Amino acid sequence: MMTIKFATQLKQLRQDHGMSQDQLAEKLFVSRQAISKWETGEGTPDLKTLVTIAGVFGVSLDTLILGVATNQAPQPDPEAYTYNPTTGLYTPGMDK
Repeated sequence: MMTIKFATQLKQLRQDHGMSQDQLAEKLFVSRQAISKWETGEGTPDLKTLVTIAGVFGVSLDTLILGVATNQAPQPDPEAYTYNPTTGLYTPGMDK
């Protein structure tokens, strides 16, 4: 299962871009407290704001929310799928 890494990613991206919470809040037209809550995982922005945040930092939503690069395909959960080397596909369930 993929883990949502938004709070960590947001803080890291903000710091990497040399922005304070106040500066980011100003760009997003929200309060500094909203940024703080998002970075601590106490809240999450709506979809429109997520798209805006991704644009501010020049990253994909996958990178922002899941912490994966855009060229990185999400990997199937090995507990939920079995790889069939003949077809090259993952199928639900495990071969026993």
